[in-house]
Amino acid sequence: MTGHSTTVPDTTGKPQPAGVAVATTKLLLATGTELEVDAPLDKVVKELEDAVRSSAGTLARLTQAGTGEPIALNPAHVVAVRPGKQ
Repeated sequence: MTGHSTTVPDTTGKPQPAGVAVATTKLLLATGTELEVDAPLDKVVKELEDAVRSSAGTLARLTQAGTGEPIALNPAHVVAVRPGKQ
């Protein structure tokens, strides 16, 4: 199986096995910037939809692939969503 593997940061305080593989999703922003996040396509789409349905200014909170850094995006700036590496 080929693909992108990142380590998921432990945010629960519970031990996690090292090197847990996570599917990624690529986002194209209105600026032309492409971001890759650690989550499967369906979860990213749901996060973006939930942010749009919430109050004005609500950001979609995701985790950047490869770095594990949290990232918050304005869903109005996302113009395309596609599967990343599995």
